[in-house]
Amino acid sequence: MFINTTRNEIRIGDLGLAVTLKNSSHTTSVIGTPEFMAPEIYEEKYGTPVDIYSFGMCVLEMATLTTPY
Repeated sequence: MFINTTRNEIRIGDLGLAVTLKNSSHTTSVIGTPEFMAPEIYEEKYGTPVDIYSFGMCVLEMATLTTPY
């Protein structure tokens, strides 16, 4: 999530690291910020629920104004 406080804009982006799942329900790459990564990522086999977890961590940080954990 990219936040521009000057223009009060919020954008969602992936910096070119997104992967499309093809013929599989999981992926095996490990790229990300540890504070926002779901525990399943460290097992190197995960699916789309980790994106929901990461989004929740972003919302938690915005609501509390502190880094999670």
